Amino acid sequence: RDFEFSKKYDIIICESVLHFLNRKEIIKLIRTMKKHTKKRGLNILSAFNTDNLYKEFPYLFRKNELRELYSDWEILLYNELITKPERHGDGPSHRHGVTDLMARK
Repeated sequence: RDFEFSKKYDIIICESVLHFLNRKEIIKLIRTMKKHTKKRGLNILSAFNTDNLYKEFPYLFRKNELRELYSDWEILLYNELITKPERHGDGPSHRHGVTDLMARK
């Protein structure tokens, strides 16, 4: 939450982080990521969406919401899917609703 970008980057990857933030923090972070991406650079994001079985996360993306947040960029990849069953340690087998996006500035 306190990370500050010091320059512009060719690629910024945000993998399985956004659903741990609230919407206000997400919007701020995405604006910052976009601002610190070089021309023709990429942002690659993955986050849980409302199809996720566990709803206790601070934020779950609605259908097409992440695409809309990048509507001013070229969308190279956009998927909303349910993962294959997975298990963390000794926990129960489960699936996640996930949104993946790759966009070019």
